[in-house]
Amino acid sequence: MPRLWDQRIGHWIARRIAGTRLRPNHVTAVDLVVGLASGVAIAIDHPDLGALLFLMARLIDCVDGELARIQGTASKFGAYFDLFAGTCTYLSFFAGLAVWSYLHENGEFVSVLLLIVLAAVMLNTVLLLVRQKFLHDRTDEFPTLGWLNLEDGAYLIPVGIWLGFPFETFAFVSIGAALFVLWHSLQTARRAVVLLRSRG
Repeated sequence: MPRLWDQRIGHWIARRIAGTRLRPNHVTAVDLVVGLASGVAIAIDHPDLGALLFLMARLIDCVDGELARIQGTASKFGAYFDLFAGTCTYLSFFAGLAVWSYLHENGEFVSVLLLIVLAAVMLNTVLLLVRQKFLHDRTDEFPTLGWLNLEDGAYLIPVGIWLGFPFETFAFVSIGAALFVLWHSLQTARRAVVLLRSRG
């Protein structure tokens, strides 16, 4: 059984659809559509719906990997497709928040925040690819304590929106994403140094 709470939910769902014709890439495709829709919903002034769709996309993201393990259908394409879908979900969601913030709140800082968070998302994806392809690193992507993972903070984002603070949530997440990518860059560099020393 997976040890993280959202992975446990994904495993529970995957077990119930494992006997159907659904394959992990089908689930990832659904995840991609829902994730893209989350950003569109926020941009067209439906932030509560967009937050719900983002939450759904994050949970669906936990199903495809578990389904691949149960069905024995894991593949490199599936892993890259999953990473692509997750990246697009974040990019769409944050772009939608930026559009909403520009139209309803303080537009002066929105462009800067958007550049920060989009750069953070893209750099994080590059770092994950480097770790998987060149460093052969299969350790946890984020710091973990028991059933909780740093990435679980993403589940709090919709709460901020539902409480009526889309712009404040956007600003907080942008700064948090920048700090996280800084940490991730240092971790990746450290692992690269360890690998190079072991080969030397």
